[in-house]
Amino acid sequence: MQELELTSKRFGSVAWLFFWRLAVMCVVGGVLATFLFHWLLQLILGNPGPPGIGTIVWVPLTLLSLRMLFRKEYSGFRIALISTRHPTAHLH
Repeated sequence: MQELELTSKRFGSVAWLFFWRLAVMCVVGGVLATFLFHWLLQLILGNPGPPGIGTIVWVPLTLLSLRMLFRKEYSGFRIALISTRHPTAHLH
């Protein structure tokens, strides 16, 4: 496995993928979650709850977008986690 330099083009590719997927997922997920939560709270409590209740989907969607970032194969590279420990370090 060859380690590549983090160029601005590579960084830009990764950052763009992360941000556009996160933006799309949060808009769609936020709208759907807000509608669903408002509807359920109205049905159960008779109160639709706070206006920004759909924002609770932000954290799981951020984690999903980050996971997608690591699984994607970019043009000429992919992101991999590499151990920094020496292979024999666990023997001591």
